[in-house]
Amino acid sequence: MYSGVTDIFSRYWQAYGGWPSLVRSPYFHAAVLLTALTAHTWSQVDWWNQVLSILPNLLGFTIGGFTLFLAIGSDRFRAILSARDDDEPASMMELISASYVHFIVVQTLAIICALLASATNFPTPSFLITWINGVGLPAETIITTMRLIGWGGSYLLFLYALALVVAACMVIFRTSRWAELHDRGQR
Repeated sequence: MYSGVTDIFSRYWQAYGGWPSLVRSPYFHAAVLLTALTAHTWSQVDWWNQVLSILPNLLGFTIGGFTLFLAIGSDRFRAILSARDDDEPASMMELISASYVHFIVVQTLAIICALLASATNFPTPSFLITWINGVGLPAETIITTMRLIGWGGSYLLFLYALALVVAACMVIFRTSRWAELHDRGQR
């Protein structure tokens, strides 16, 4: 059972382009910049309320948009998008679908991170502070730093999910443009 999940996620990640595509993405770059500019927001308690009030609705919209994408063009056009040469790692349909799956995965991870941040926002147990201080490290500094790294990374996922709204819209636009050109060529 787990191998099937691993295989499909691996296929999605490969079709998306993996880490190189993520690191080179202008949408990811925008999210990193926005995360730096909004540090005053995510460094405060309750930032997760913003995420949890926006992303669940956006996730529903995304799934609807993905369904819309799958209906674009004629059956012949969709067959063309689904065709793949032997030397190609994925068809255009799979590449476009991977973009949507990426959008959905990032949104879901951002929601999970916000839920975890909310659920783990409680005073640090005294035994942990005692243990960290006991090994010669400044407990308050370490705990605060780890919390801010987690919160910043989580908020980065949130902002990346928002930036991917534009990416998903561009995928639909590009595909509809191809469908239009294809249909015009069929006349």
